[in-house]
Amino acid sequence: MKGQYYMSKGYVFLIPVMSVLWSACASSPKESAPRAGSGGPSPSVSPNAAAQKPSSAETPGEKGYEAAYTYRTNLPDRLIQKLPPSIEAYRSSDSEEYIRQIAAYITAHAAGDFDRVKKAHDWLALNIAYLGPDSQAPNQSPEGVIAGGRAAGRGYAAVFKALCDAMSIPCVVIHGYARAAGSLLFDDENPSIPNHAWNKVRIHGDWYMVDTARDAGAFDGRNYEASYSTDYLFLKPEHSVFTHFPANPEDQLLPGPVSASAYVSLAPLNARFFDTITAISPEVRRINRVAGTLELLLTPKGGSEVRVSMYDEKTMNEYTNVAFVQKEGLAYKAYMSFPNPGNYRVQVSSRKRGEKTYTFCGAFGVIAAAGSAVRYPAQYGDFTQEITLMSPLEMPLQKNKSYRFRIKSNTDYVALVMDNRFMQLNPDQQGVFTLDTTIPSTVKEVTVVVGDARSREYPAILKYEVW
Repeated sequence: MKGQYYMSKGYVFLIPVMSVLWSACASSPKESAPRAGSGGPSPSVSPNAAAQKPSSAETPGEKGYEAAYTYRTNLPDRLIQKLPPSIEAYRSSDSEEYIRQIAAYITAHAAGDFDRVKKAHDWLALNIAYLGPDSQAPNQSPEGVIAGGRAAGRGYAAVFKALCDAMSIPCVVIHGYARAAGSLLFDDENPSIPNHAWNKVRIHGDWYMVDTARDAGAFDGRNYEASYSTDYLFLKPEHSVFTHFPANPEDQLLPGPVSASAYVSLAPLNARFFDTITAISPEVRRINRVAGTLELLLTPKGGSEVRVSMYDEKTMNEYTNVAFVQKEGLAYKAYMSFPNPGNYRVQVSSRKRGEKTYTFCGAFGVIAAAGSAVRYPAQYGDFTQEITLMSPLEMPLQKNKSYRFRIKSNTDYVALVMDNRFMQLNPDQQGVFTLDTTIPSTVKEVTVVVGDARSREYPAILKYEVW
């Protein structure tokens, strides 16, 4: 970690220089935008997972998804990563026999239908490169895809169906519209024009959605980046409808299909959002109206961590010091301040337990009626994990003005650094550190550092500007 070291009272303090880069994704309508958490059309689905439990005669119940979700591991099947040479020999000479050989190999080594579908999914995600939207793709027959090693959505769907047919697993190709990474929230969106294809498979009498193209990788600007996942393997329909809109309403696999107008009002939240976040309050739509600020509560799942960032959608330049996220109780609270009236893109990223980096999981647009002068201190490192800033939450701090700094932390020490002076906060029995102090007229910034008794290097977690 690069940064400056501060020495005071025998301790060394590390003030890091950091920048956080977050990804992108989405789409959007030019319609009357509801205020966040109120008004506007009410779609039949919700981003809050616990708020909906769709089921029908052909849609799996909780037990079915409990079994299916054990295969959504984001780990490729080792058996399928490298096929025997005797099977690979057919790839260039006989594509139909190649598919039959793969299907027989999978069937011979699979534990059941879910496992067979997972292995077929993995072979495609690992061996076929994604070409982009269906309209840009050449020959998408199974023969053409296998020979070329590249496919658009309909090519992936065609090969996946051929594999399932060879394994006697009922499978249907679904044509429809899918939101793409990087699309703009404030542009018109027409889900009635198909641009993608995926599948549904029937296991133990129930239908499940599978999108092998989305689990193979994605385009980062103009460049394709292979990135295996199981995000869209057996994804629940109440979650897939935030990104996928089938041409045939029955293929939504929902008891009450979502209309095209309701779909375009939904925020583009991807599979990862629902894997890492159980609730967002107030519920957000694709476009939301606010006065000048917005506060959100995001409840994480399974120890995941959450971050929020704000962008100018036209330039994709990130605004700094206008979004602040911290753990408050069991949820993450996001504070947002919109500098000027106008349109903003807000992105949510998450990090699962054990992961080193945050990954994009959703976006929504905001139309701010007025600008806000509120700014927040810069956050560094793992601030959001076990540290809560109680006061002061906003900046800039004023010279010659008194403040009460209150920070809840599980560390041994919390201190302020001003003009290379170290000022330690005093803890109470609840782990809240407090210090009343006046900002000197010579100070331009105040840095908050934390540490434990065993370490002499204290990383910075916050930095305030002083005016």
